[in-house]
Amino acid sequence: MQHLRISVAVLASLLAGAFAQDQTIQFGGVARHFILHAPTGLSKPPVVFVLHGSGMTGAQMVTNTKMDAVADKEKFLAVYPNGINNSWQTAPATDFEFLLAIVDTLDVRYHIDRERVYVSGFSQGGVMAYHAACRYADKFAAVAPVSGRIQETCVPKRTIPLLAIFGTSDVLTPDAFMKDLGIIADFDGCPKTPAITRPYPAGNASSVVTHMEFGPCKDGIAVWADSIKGGPNEWPMDTKTKMNGSEEVWGFFKQWTLHGAATSARPLPGDKRARISAAYAAGAFRLDGVEPGVRIRILDLQGRVVFEAKARAGEIPFRSKTSGVYRLVADGNGWTVSALMPVVP
Repeated sequence: MQHLRISVAVLASLLAGAFAQDQTIQFGGVARHFILHAPTGLSKPPVVFVLHGSGMTGAQMVTNTKMDAVADKEKFLAVYPNGINNSWQTAPATDFEFLLAIVDTLDVRYHIDRERVYVSGFSQGGVMAYHAACRYADKFAAVAPVSGRIQETCVPKRTIPLLAIFGTSDVLTPDAFMKDLGIIADFDGCPKTPAITRPYPAGNASSVVTHMEFGPCKDGIAVWADSIKGGPNEWPMDTKTKMNGSEEVWGFFKQWTLHGAATSARPLPGDKRARISAAYAAGAFRLDGVEPGVRIRILDLQGRVVFEAKARAGEIPFRSKTSGVYRLVADGNGWTVSALMPVVP
């Protein structure tokens, strides 16, 4: 790691809790800049990096992605760094260390959740997101390249969740984007055949998006892809025929930490944990070891509750649902257990 010196003005603003949008740190002997959006009411917040494309700026990503609105609702820090001369350097890894220096800077004031630091980026920023997966999977919990590709041999340090978003009329072909996604999916030990939702979101008949979910993979993680028919090189925000790309990115990120699924189980009394299990078959979830009255929720992978009921005879009907991976959550008296479940109606 290169020497980092935080400017006096930035450190003062950090400690005072009065953040200007534009921030500067001295890194590697150069003044480096980033835009920070810090919502009110934060407590050990996650961090989401949004990296610009070649020739762009962090300020343009603020405007184009409207990620600030998602951060306000979901209470995370949205960070928009600037590359030198509006470009990113992936070799040597100076710009990745710049991102890590920002993480250290933010931790001074916000005591961030280092288990939940994420990287997304557009075009060349998407290349950076892929490289973050390859080189720094031990630092970033999940990545989401948008119109970006891998430009190096990729050997992550751990299985890493990934969401890839691309248009079929981008400057690169859909096959090229899927090839890169397949590198991560293969490394993560994902199924070869994804669950497909078309159109996506399922309730929007006008959508031209095809959503693919490879999972569950090793360590219970997932790899997603959103292919936009006719989509150009863009960060999609048209919810009439496409989707809100920023909400999609955060909906994926918030499921994961550096150690797997974000929903952690609180300790169960006695040996109850070992006696609770669930499986899906023939249009129903079958629960074992759950007493009647326990609240059961089933969530899609965007965190939306699609079913909720009290456990009765140990079976939860779940028919007429879209194929994919769902999270089943059981809430007892002071404890919670959850698990990812593939559903193929």
